[in-house]
Amino acid sequence: MELLVIVIVLSSERLLRLSAAWHWSTLLQRWLLWSQRQARVSGWLTHTPVALLWGLVPAVLISLLVAWLDIGIITFLAHMMLLLMVIACQPLRRLYREFLRASARGEHDLRQQRQADINERVGLELKQPLAQTSVWINYRYYYAPIVAYLVGGPLLMLIYATGRYFDEQFARSSNQRFLPLSWQRLMHVLDWVPVRLASFGLLLVGHFHRAFPLWLELLGQWQLAANTLLSRVAHAAGEGPVSVDDNSSEAVNLLSLAKRNLLLLVCVVALMTIAGWFF
Repeated sequence: MELLVIVIVLSSERLLRLSAAWHWSTLLQRWLLWSQRQARVSGWLTHTPVALLWGLVPAVLISLLVAWLDIGIITFLAHMMLLLMVIACQPLRRLYREFLRASARGEHDLRQQRQADINERVGLELKQPLAQTSVWINYRYYYAPIVAYLVGGPLLMLIYATGRYFDEQFARSSNQRFLPLSWQRLMHVLDWVPVRLASFGLLLVGHFHRAFPLWLELLGQWQLAANTLLSRVAHAAGEGPVSVDDNSSEAVNLLSLAKRNLLLLVCVVALMTIAGWFF
């Protein structure tokens, strides 16, 4: 079922275009707003362990509900809907299209502004080249959630998406009462294996001989940030060096590399399904 869910969702997610109200981040925003209005709950959230567990409540409750239903077609549709909610990133896609149009028209200021807008949304440094950011977005919104879904079903996928939301909020918010540093630590743990799988996939679909030595060098570095590792390997596996100014062709090339990597993941899952690893 996992393979069919992934293939249908990836094939149709651009056509379906979920409303922002159905994005997983929107659901979490509503959950936080409700929590902040509850005096007793708001007091509990001053303690980091409680805040961490409280943020995971929607993921746990929805996963338990889906598991409890356990009715063929309903379970299948629920898995599809949850995956669509998790990978939905229409605002980022819209900003990316505006970046490309600004680059094509030679509007440097608008291009720089859209680059900063995208980096801010995903919690990265505003001046990071969009070529590297596009690989990171593809990983965080597609590759990693799919790996989490394959390994731990809807529960782990929703936990990952929840951690992603809070991690991005933590990076760009001055009010961190409900955004403890523990979320960043949790995401570092959740990203450790998937980002190394994703980076290995990048060198398989890119310049293997150029990127493989770097991948081996970075493989065992526990403290290395996931974004840094992915960006460096993508830089080595890509068509050429990423310039400081970052033009649209570089962003398109690295995004194409990331898409080929995602397709490679789907092919591997298909082979594993044939072998009986997934049903």
